[in-house]
Amino acid sequence: MMKTPFSCVNISIYFSIAMFHAIPWHPIYLVSTSLFQFSFYEKFPEKAGIWQNGNELFCMHLQTAGGNAMATIKDIAELAGVSSATVSKALNNQPHVSPDTKAKILEIAARLGYKKGTSAGHRGAEKTRRFLGLIVPSLDNPLFGSIAYHVDSAAARYGFLTVPRNTDRDPEKEADSLRELQQLGAEGIIIFAPSEQTGTVIEEIGYPPERIVALDQPIPGLSTHVIVSDNAKGTQEACEHLISLGHERIALITGPATRRCNRERLDAFVRVLRQHDIPIDPELIRESTFGFDGGYHFAWELFQYKAPPTAIFAFNDLMAFGAMNALFEMGLRVPEDVSVVGFDDIPIARFYNPQLTTVRQAYQDMSVIAVERIAAVTQPNMAGITKGRGHSTLATRLIIRESTGPCSTSCQKAPVSGISLVK
Repeated sequence: MMKTPFSCVNISIYFSIAMFHAIPWHPIYLVSTSLFQFSFYEKFPEKAGIWQNGNELFCMHLQTAGGNAMATIKDIAELAGVSSATVSKALNNQPHVSPDTKAKILEIAARLGYKKGTSAGHRGAEKTRRFLGLIVPSLDNPLFGSIAYHVDSAAARYGFLTVPRNTDRDPEKEADSLRELQQLGAEGIIIFAPSEQTGTVIEEIGYPPERIVALDQPIPGLSTHVIVSDNAKGTQEACEHLISLGHERIALITGPATRRCNRERLDAFVRVLRQHDIPIDPELIRESTFGFDGGYHFAWELFQYKAPPTAIFAFNDLMAFGAMNALFEMGLRVPEDVSVVGFDDIPIARFYNPQLTTVRQAYQDMSVIAVERIAAVTQPNMAGITKGRGHSTLATRLIIRESTGPCSTSCQKAPVSGISLVK
C-alpha cells in the first residue's frame, strides 16, 4: 500500500515515466510530460526561459503575416495605459469609451500595425494557421491533459491546431485568454468551467457565441453550445454504492460552490441520504478547491471529529488521492477502515494503490462533440458533422475498484446526538 507523499506534479512525473517505458511516443505520455513542464515552470519561474521562448515562438507563428509579428491587444493596452477590456471596446466600436481614449487607442493600434483577428474565419491565412482555443482552469490536474489530448485529436481531423490556455481559476486570466484568442483569430473556443463574467467578456470582444462551446456548465447570460456530465446520476450511484456497503457516516469533500457541478452533486447527495433516512452531519461536508492539498487537509480535519466518517466521497480524483494519503499517514487502511470514492476517473486512478473507485465522466465524448459543434459552424458542408446549438448531457458511470469495501463492525449506525439535516 502506498505510504509516500503524493503530489499533483508527482502524478505527472510517475505517469510520464510509466508511459515512456511502455510506449514513449504515445500522446498521453506527451500530454502528461507537458503538464509536468507547465506545473514545474509555474512553480519555478526562474527556470522558465527555454519553455517561455518556445511558447512565444509558437504564438509568433500563429501571429505572423508576411514574417512580421503583429501587435496584441495587451501591447496596445500597456502603451495606452488602459485595460485590455477598454482596448477591446474601442477596437470593436463599442460604447463606454471616451472619444479621447478611443482616438489614442486607434492611433497606437495603427502605429503598431495591429490587425484585428477575424474569428469568422475569413482571414485569407494559410490552412496551417487555422486553430481552436482551449481554455482550462488548471494545469495541475491531469484531467485537463486528457481533455487537451482528446480535443487536439478531434480538432486535427478537421484541420485545426489546438492552442491551450490556463486560467488558474482566475476570471481575469480567463478574460485575457479570451481576448488573446479572439485577437489571434481562433475559429472557435472551447472553455471548461466558464466564470460568471465569461459572457460579458465575449460580448465585449464581439466573439460569435455560436463558435463557443462551454464544458461543465453554461455561460451565464449567453446562448452557446453547452456540454455537461450527469452529475446527479453519478453522485447517486456513488452514494448508493457506499450505502449498500453499510456506510452511513459519509463525508463529502466538495469543490467550490460557485461551480454548478458541485451544487448538483451536493443536492444529489442530500437527496439520496434523505431517501435512505440517513442523518446528514454538516461537520462532514467540507468545501475545497479541487486540489490534492484540499483532500489531504480536510481528511485530517475530518478525523479529529469525535464521530469520524467511515467513507469519504471526494468530488474529484485529486482530492480523493489527497484524502487517501492523509489516511495512510494516520495509520488507517483503505478500504478496511475507511472507503474512498472520487469523481472523474483520470488515468492514474487505476494505477494508484489501492485502485480508486470513482465516477467516470465521458471526457473523450465531451471533447469530440465540442470540436464537432465548432466544425459544424466553420465547415457546414462537411458530411458527418452533428449540427445545431444546444445543451448536451453525457452519462456518467461508477467504476468500482479497490478503494471501497464493507463498513467495518466499528461503523456507527445510530445518528450522532445534536446533528441537524442540511437544508
